[in-house]
Amino acid sequence: MINQRCILMARAEAETITLHPDLGEEIYIAWVETMNIANPYDVDLDDWIDVLTVKYKVEPVIVRALFEAIRLIILKYDEFKRQEI
Repeated sequence: MINQRCILMARAEAETITLHPDLGEEIYIAWVETMNIANPYDVDLDDWIDVLTVKYKVEPVIVRALFEAIRLIILKYDEFKRQEI
């Protein structure tokens, strides 16, 4: 249930900023499935940003900001999940 809420928050964040909720879900999936969310400085976002910028026709700076905003959302939800256990 918490993962679904986190996805909804990521979608809402992207929709608010870009009008593309799917962009938020793609960024969420990228963080969760392929990147080290705890150490974002070890992740090269340039390829991701290039692909998503073209796909959604959004400025690279906005996509980069969404990566960080959604990373923080995921971390907060992970904290909530640990508190529930």
